Amino acid sequence: MSDDEFKDNFRVTRKTFSYLLDNLKVILSPKGTSPRASIPVDKKIAISLKVLATNCEYREIGIIFGVGKSTVCHIFKSFITAVTSILSKHIKFPSDEEFRQMAIDFEQLWQYPMAIGAIDGCHFCINAPLKQSTDYYNYKNFKSVVALAICDANYKVWYLKTGIPGRTNDSGAFRETKLFKDLESGVLPKDTRVFGGSNIPYHLLGDGAFALKEWLIKPFIYRDSAPSDQLLFNRRHSRARRVIENTFGRIKGRWRRLSKKLEVKIEDAGKVIHTAFILHNICEEHRDVTKTEWLRDITHITPRRRIDVNPINMDSANVIRNSLKDFFLSQTSQPWNIK
Repeated sequence: MSDDEFKDNFRVTRKTFSYLLDNLKVILSPKGTSPRASIPVDKKIAISLKVLATNCEYREIGIIFGVGKSTVCHIFKSFITAVTSILSKHIKFPSDEEFRQMAIDFEQLWQYPMAIGAIDGCHFCINAPLKQSTDYYNYKNFKSVVALAICDANYKVWYLKTGIPGRTNDSGAFRETKLFKDLESGVLPKDTRVFGGSNIPYHLLGDGAFALKEWLIKPFIYRDSAPSDQLLFNRRHSRARRVIENTFGRIKGRWRRLSKKLEVKIEDAGKVIHTAFILHNICEEHRDVTKTEWLRDITHITPRRRIDVNPINMDSANVIRNSLKDFFLSQTSQPWNIK
């Protein structure tokens, strides 16, 4: 294959493929004397990437590679176990210095200061177990598991929690995580900068479903028309926050199997999703770009966001948001201002 054909088939460049081969060859190396055990590691990785990259049946993929349907299934399970155990280091909690660099990147790329990540949840369609079917039936009217993720300004994910039943809303799922408790206890660097007359700390960007916090800023919520200054803030906020939605788009565009129903057991669904996110980060680190035509294959449907009906009255968080709003308003003459 040419390099372009290789990437179209396996959704990664040869350089990224070689990285996977170097890191997974020990755990995926042939063991035993059975025909299945003798399959070389590079073929196992190619089969697994083909499973993720397409919606083909395992039988069809087996025909392409000259192996049986059950062998494809076995190899793919081994692959996702290997990736999530060996390469999970590619999704890690940042150091203080990395948080500072993330804030610089958000300001330079998206003109939003002191942001260290954008948070959101993404639904992945599954075959839910019959006894727990209602737990996985989401407000979009299909059965799913949710991946709650946070990414930086460059689309790289630094926090991921998968396997959340689809009925759970993003905010509720987030409140149950260890990260939420850590953020409440002040795990972020204490640096602040003055904008709009107030000290602005590092914070996440979330949509209206999340509760307003000093460390998580969401847009102004309004029912009808909004004041122009609030509208300006929301547009700036949305521009920066959309990196997480675009990240989900890149992942589903590259790994097409995630854009359809995952035909795996519920206990394996989280592992498959986790694997796709790890591979996404590896591709971003290797500058293995997502092709534009892959993104066109994804149908983007923007659902009506469920608003947090019981927002916590956080005076200090409101001060932060209002100060950022005033700062954006004062910068209307800047060439990067969103009109």
